Amino acid sequence: MTKILIADDHALVRDGIRAQLAALGDVEIVEASDWAEVTALVGAHADLELALIDLNMPGRGGVPALSELIARAPAVPIVVLTATEDPDVTRDALRAGAMGYVSKREPAAVLLGAVRLVLSGGMYVPPSVADIGRSKPSGTPPSADLTPRQLDVLALIVEGKSNQEIADALNLALATVKVHLAAIFRALEVNNRTQAAMVAQKRGLLR
Repeated sequence: MTKILIADDHALVRDGIRAQLAALGDVEIVEASDWAEVTALVGAHADLELALIDLNMPGRGGVPALSELIARAPAVPIVVLTATEDPDVTRDALRAGAMGYVSKREPAAVLLGAVRLVLSGGMYVPPSVADIGRSKPSGTPPSADLTPRQLDVLALIVEGKSNQEIADALNLALATVKVHLAAIFRALEVNNRTQAAMVAQKRGLLR
């Protein structure tokens, strides 16, 4: 069973999201209506596999609150689901560590596609900010944004290893592997493992 947190201060919105997530099959939903509840639920449910979170809920909110939540629970992939479509906010949220950003104005199919992508280990970047992270100083080594451990993980991705096989090979917790994957996707500006492997080979990151 896939456990997902839905965090929004409007009950009707949570009801609608819950109804859409039923298309995923065997899903358990937990709900929060403000940032305090989000923090409490993330701490209480160590088996959360995804969190759908509105940035603008009662409490501190915004990208700073998102950053704190990711630091508190780095193994829980977070998809921001919000009415805020400001490209700068979108970029800030993704750079803070969100694994997806979906506008509430998008059709349900986009939300479901983003959720499926993130649950499979990918990252959903909306087309409006597809250029995120592409401006780097000239002369920057292609692997400069990756730690040695992330390069180890990337090498095993290229070999086609699963998350569990990577965890076993590197003696890491599965949750730690997911954190490294998220960092690799952000650094390489890709959305999934296949793209990461292709970029690694194209840029010669593992030589």
